[in-house]
Amino acid sequence: MNSIKLLALSLFTFISLTSVSLYAQELVTNGDFEAGGLAGWTTAANEPDGSGCGFFRYSGTESFNGNSIQAPPVGSHAVSSDSLDPPCSSVIYQDIAVPSGEEVSCFLIYYYENFADEFILGPGLNSSDVGTANQQARIDIMTENAGNFNTGSGVLENLVQTEPGDANTLDYTTLEFDLTKYAGSTVKLRASQASNRGVLLFAIDSVSCTIDQVDDEDGGNGSSSGCSSLAGAKNSSGPESLQGLLFYLLIPALVMIRRLRFK
Repeated sequence: MNSIKLLALSLFTFISLTSVSLYAQELVTNGDFEAGGLAGWTTAANEPDGSGCGFFRYSGTESFNGNSIQAPPVGSHAVSSDSLDPPCSSVIYQDIAVPSGEEVSCFLIYYYENFADEFILGPGLNSSDVGTANQQARIDIMTENAGNFNTGSGVLENLVQTEPGDANTLDYTTLEFDLTKYAGSTVKLRASQASNRGVLLFAIDSVSCTIDQVDDEDGGNGSSSGCSSLAGAKNSSGPESLQGLLFYLLIPALVMIRRLRFK
């Protein structure tokens, strides 16, 4: 516990020394999944055999259908794909209205548990043809009117894509991305998975997209710089805004507390 106290003290010291105040307008509804159910989010699933396929809110170390999963990294709840038996294709998404003339930076935490032998890139998010192997998860920025399971022209940026050879278990991983280029439009942030070789638990938590306003010590106001786009990447190389830096310092402490709680 001493290490946690030291980390918290270091974070407090850093904030005190920056001499700036950060104000952030949140664009994501219920990004921490703590506000009861999946308010603000939309889910869809293709379950040809009716096997309990979908994205579900969960707490503790068991998924909605009772599969073993890592505890939510922050707070009491997260959301994860789940099924009793494959095949299963499922998505969860939220439409985000990106204001004009603002810099919008985003982050989320994702992690997964693949109960199949390996990841396989099959035909998009189609898992119903069990003769064609498909075992994958992804996160995309999409056009507002793109179909729920679209992986073609409706995808503006692919942020996360599992690949053959990836480990079957991924620990809490932070993703930073930027929506500034979509100013004046509405985009769809989607997490999805397709699995017909085994259950695939693909989880997200702490989803946030903010308009950051920095008030410096001289009284000037302005938007902070946004995080760089991470299309095709799995991990950000580091925060590029004050908000991102604070997030990177705070999340390890919260995750450490969470892990100690479930030891």
